[in-house]
Amino acid sequence: MLLSKKEKEEIRNVRNGWFYAIDEKGAPKYPNDIEEKPNYEVDEIRKQIIEILQQMNYKVYSVNSPKFANCIIRVYKSEQNYDNEKYRILGGQCYTRTLKGKWKCIDWMGDEYNIDFSKQIMTIWFYQDDHWDLSVDFVDMYVKLVKEK
Repeated sequence: MLLSKKEKEEIRNVRNGWFYAIDEKGAPKYPNDIEEKPNYEVDEIRKQIIEILQQMNYKVYSVNSPKFANCIIRVYKSEQNYDNEKYRILGGQCYTRTLKGKWKCIDWMGDEYNIDFSKQIMTIWFYQDDHWDLSVDFVDMYVKLVKEK
């Protein structure tokens, strides 16, 4: 099934993600009641993304190659050190193919990015002039989405 331009854009906006400091035992370092700080496994994150797509009335079929897919669900999770702190970075996002055949997603700021099948680079902004570019572990799931009537 071909997706319309509007459907592709709404799918590219499907994402979730968390970033927070952790202590030496892996627990959130600065817990609070305002912000969720989960430690989901990649399968749980993938299920969350699929549930969001299903709530948008899409049936989600797993396929074995991007050749047969109209969406790529990328899920990532990593724990890394930066500036004497350890951080957990986890989440997921959806890519759809453009008319030119490129796979793109939309980030939290509304910017579009091409997929890189070999790596997932994240940019974490601490302050206006202080950011961290890091590579995180990821898993891709190729899916065919069909809109239910």
